[in-house]
Amino acid sequence: MDILLSGESCALASALFWAIAVVLFKKCGDEVPPLTLNLFKSVVALLVFLPAVPLLEGSLVPDRPAREWLLLAGSGILGVTAADTCFFAALNRLGAGLTAIVDCLYAPSMIFFAHLMLAERLPALALIGTAMILTG
Repeated sequence: MDILLSGESCALASALFWAIAVVLFKKCGDEVPPLTLNLFKSVVALLVFLPAVPLLEGSLVPDRPAREWLLLAGSGILGVTAADTCFFAALNRLGAGLTAIVDCLYAPSMIFFAHLMLAERLPALALIGTAMILTG
């Protein structure tokens, strides 16, 4: 597999881009309230992704059952609207450094809810790696 498209490269790039985005969100948050910042971010994302979807998927609106669309809408409302607004408020109140520390709860929460709701299990080595990352 090409090194530029490997999962590891994408994960590292994601972390780098997210770190840059958090710093920029913090700078914007000094002037713009969290809900307004979230609305702006969502509109920009929509404008960027709408043209990309047909190019990558072949159709702007994939043929999916209504249940999947409802799950996607609920996930978007809860995850993007509520969670990102809370994240921006925390960023304004705590700063980027303390927010990053609190952000370390993301991975264990994801593991817990994946286990609880999806019955997923992680191998022992992955749990050890998770503990090492959180300890660091």
